[in-house]
Amino acid sequence: MAVQPLGVGGAASLLFTRLPERLFAPLASPNKQTYWGILCALYDRRFGPDAPLPPSHGFTTRDITQDIEGELVIHDSWIDEDGAMPETPLNIRAITIFNRLHDCGWLRLDRHGVDKRVSMTPVVNQFLGQLINFAETGPIYVAGKVRSIEANLKLVMEGAGGDSLSEAADQARNLIEHIRNTGTNVRDLMSALGTEETTASMSAGSSAGSSSRCSSVTTRNSGRASTRCRGARRSFTGPTNCMETIKIASA
Repeated sequence: MAVQPLGVGGAASLLFTRLPERLFAPLASPNKQTYWGILCALYDRRFGPDAPLPPSHGFTTRDITQDIEGELVIHDSWIDEDGAMPETPLNIRAITIFNRLHDCGWLRLDRHGVDKRVSMTPVVNQFLGQLINFAETGPIYVAGKVRSIEANLKLVMEGAGGDSLSEAADQARNLIEHIRNTGTNVRDLMSALGTEETTASMSAGSSAGSSSRCSSVTTRNSGRASTRCRGARRSFTGPTNCMETIKIASA
């Protein structure tokens, strides 16, 4: 029986059939922070859900390069790359960055009459939005998620249809992933606190004033640890309900 190669099938083979192969190149370059800032700015001003409605045929190249120039003025920490040195005039560097974003698939150029118009393909736009959401995601309130799952399951039991069941299953899966990651975060936090306490103990004997300050720091850290751990324990009150949700959804 033939053995299927590792990584063949599913997401492993689908990602780069949907996304341009060189899409990640700017974000893996020495100037990745600058590229990321420019992409976030373009999403916010031109392509994101909060941006004004774009022209039907796309933006002019000058519109986009001006946005890039504005970001370079604010966050100008460019490292020599591809012949674009910090001493290069700002507009030339903006055009170089624009060309690279186009070559790597972040931006699309279409011809409208004699002009070239700039847009972002729907799949790349969606992917950029997910990256930004990932970068901005904060703590998840478990109780609210569990109530949302329960509400969707009630709709299913009342005959609302399969859409609510699918939504409940997706929410339950995401919640379990969050809880699993929370366990890793708690372990990292405890390791960091253990290091701080050891440092405080080593510094305690240096002088009386030093001892007092270290004691105060240790007390504050212990208080923060107690508060965070209580919060972490509270966040684990949902898994039982969540597992019940999955069992009901699978039934």
